[in-house]
Amino acid sequence: MEPAEMQEAVEKLEELVEKTDWGKDHRVEDLLLRSRNLAAALLDPYVLFHTKVVASLVKKRGGDRIDEVAAWLHDTGRVVTDDGHRDVGYLWAKKWLKKFYITDEEIERILDGIKNHGTKDDPKTKTGKMLKLVDALAVFDEGWAAMILKYYESVGKIEKAIKMLRKKASVIHELGSPEDVEEVERVAKMFGIEV
Repeated sequence: MEPAEMQEAVEKLEELVEKTDWGKDHRVEDLLLRSRNLAAALLDPYVLFHTKVVASLVKKRGGDRIDEVAAWLHDTGRVVTDDGHRDVGYLWAKKWLKKFYITDEEIERILDGIKNHGTKDDPKTKTGKMLKLVDALAVFDEGWAAMILKYYESVGKIEKAIKMLRKKASVIHELGSPEDVEEVERVAKMFGIEV
């Protein structure tokens, strides 16, 4: 994505959020609530479903409020673009998070999760590493995997879906527990995919 296109996408996202983002309270609890509300108001149903699974996995794995905020915001850039969504989300969140009474370290953790949750990314914080892992695990949620495969099959791009699932599986092999790997292999086998 070209820099001018990136800036235009960030401005469009800011405009959409401004219409949706109400409230004056800027504590972490309010930030978490507002992050959930933004996701529900702006994300398309498929990305919202994925985001809910990611947030659920963060909670299940003992993530704190900052990890949860990062989970709810990690795909916000998809509101305006799929190509470069992590960069757009990062640039938007960098400005938006300054409105809240959270530390610079907490902002960096959230931003790392947003920018570095892709299969090729190298997150630096515990939040970024957790988001990279649970983003990959969420793809192997049985319901999500079924939706992805059905959609890509309907548009004649099933190989693209399988390639994406294999990339996500490699993240889980790298960062996940033996139980995570076992679950991914079980779900993949259910759909006839070797990972």
